[in-house]
Amino acid sequence: MSILQVLNEYRGEGFLLVLYGISLVCLLIREKEPVRRTLLVDLPLVFLVLFFLPPVHALYTKLEDAATYYRILWLIPMSATMLYAALKVCEKHLAAGLAAAILLIALCGRFAYSQEHVVRAQNRLHLPPQVLSVADTITNDMGDASFVKAAAPPELVPFIRQYETRIRLAYGREMITENWDYTFVSGVYEEMIQDQIRAEDLVEATREALCNYVIINQSKELIGDPEDLGLILISRVDGYLVYRDPQITETW
Repeated sequence: MSILQVLNEYRGEGFLLVLYGISLVCLLIREKEPVRRTLLVDLPLVFLVLFFLPPVHALYTKLEDAATYYRILWLIPMSATMLYAALKVCEKHLAAGLAAAILLIALCGRFAYSQEHVVRAQNRLHLPPQVLSVADTITNDMGDASFVKAAAPPELVPFIRQYETRIRLAYGREMITENWDYTFVSGVYEEMIQDQIRAEDLVEATREALCNYVIINQSKELIGDPEDLGLILISRVDGYLVYRDPQITETW
């Protein structure tokens, strides 16, 4: 994935990057106070230069997944820069400047709570109760293993690792977030989203992904029996079937 492709995916659906660029130029010209200039102008410019340098990109992709290169941009205080630039422009009308900045940022972004997998909190952990039940079932069964890998339905994926980090997943949020347009194809995900889940195809995909556990939503029509393929049903909990695959001995 090239640098420009990473930047294009990072910018999202709005114009926040454009707004940030305008704010950065504004502070580059107008900000004179040394500490604020260092934090909001000089250091971000250094990170931006590093981000666009091909040798840095080449080194990063040798050490990490190229799809995560955008994380360098997390070092840049974009929101703070945009708000401060707005106040700097409207020094004589601070309230109006702040209101205008908040409005512009909101219009250039996307309402986070409108996403499909964001649900109203049902407990103090702010997680769906099914996640707690399924995760506890797995952790109680995994013994002394440091980590295990699980194949989970899409609706559980955003939450499991918020509750239990010892459970690694066959695929992550990149597969279920529409605007990410992720290019990686997960066989487990492709099988999990079918209205009719064929046990043979699902187990083949989970074994290829080296999954110790397989979680199936009971509302799905299941064709075939995973137990006939060697999986062990360890629990039926909160509408989910939780299987262990004894053929996968890796515990990560």
